[in-house]
Amino acid sequence: MKRFVSVSLSVMLAACLASGPAFCDTAASPKPVDSDSPVKTLFDVSPHTRKPEFSVLAYFPWYYGFGIGVTGRFAIPIVQNGFISTLNNSVSIEPGLAIEYASYGGFGYTLVTPYVLGIWNFYFTEQLRAYGGIGVGAHIGGDYAGSRLYIDPVVGGYYKLNPTLSLRGEIGYGGPKFGISIAL
Repeated sequence: MKRFVSVSLSVMLAACLASGPAFCDTAASPKPVDSDSPVKTLFDVSPHTRKPEFSVLAYFPWYYGFGIGVTGRFAIPIVQNGFISTLNNSVSIEPGLAIEYASYGGFGYTLVTPYVLGIWNFYFTEQLRAYGGIGVGAHIGGDYAGSRLYIDPVVGGYYKLNPTLSLRGEIGYGGPKFGISIAL
C-alpha cells in the first residue's frame, strides 16, 4: 500500500510539473513591484536570478528498515521565474548522492544511491521557501543484485538564516531529511 501511494503521488507530481508550461501566461508582462517594499513575497513577480546551491542533509530511511544516512545535492536553477507568472516560483534540478546504513529483519545493509531530483520552489518571503519535487535514482548495494530503481516524491522547505546559509527540511518516501544549504 505504501508503494502504491508513493507511486501515485509521483505520477501526479510529474503530471503537474509537465503540464505547468501549458498554464503559463506568456503574454502578460511582469507587474511592477512596489519599490518601497523590501520584502519579496509569493506575489513578487519581478524577474529573479536564482543562485546554485549545495545542500548536505542527514536522514533516517524508513522504507526497508530503519537507519541513518547522509546525502549531498547540487541545485541548478533551470527556470528562474517558474511556470506561473503570477507567483514567485522557480524550477531546479538537483543531482545528488546518498549513502545510508539501515537494518531490516536483523540484517544490516549499506546503500549508495546516485539520483536526480526535479524541484518546484515557491518563495513565500525572503526567508521562507517551500517546494515539492520528485527524485529518481538507483540503489546500489544492500541485498539487491545489481541496482534497483528508486523514486522519491518529496515536499520540503528552506529557512534562510543569511544570504548564503539556509536550514532545509524535507519528507518523502526515503524518510525525513534535515540539513543545511549554501548558496554559491
